[in-house]
Amino acid sequence: MPHRFINICTRVCLTVGLNEERISEAMTAKLHKALKERVDIRLAAMQLLTVADFAARLGISVWTARAWAYSGRITSVKVGARLQIPESEIERVIAAGTRPRITESTQAVEAR
Repeated sequence: MPHRFINICTRVCLTVGLNEERISEAMTAKLHKALKERVDIRLAAMQLLTVADFAARLGISVWTARAWAYSGRITSVKVGARLQIPESEIERVIAAGTRPRITESTQAVEAR
């Protein structure tokens, strides 16, 4: 079990008023299992794309997609050593960059 996770469990238990002596390995294991199931459900609901697939669908470079992911412009998931991007980010990026269509009346006003 990762050391960081045990520290988080300890903080949670101390916050709710349990002493460190009362925090058993069984309790930590139960919390770990619950957290893992929650993460597994969220990941199963996502359709993840590789950075190359995401970049190809948007017509951008792989390096641009990676830069967007690391800067937080798009949501990304680290799965082992791989960086993956939820498929839903494609629609979000397109919607964020969509400009309204210029109508004839708008062009006439701009021409004046």
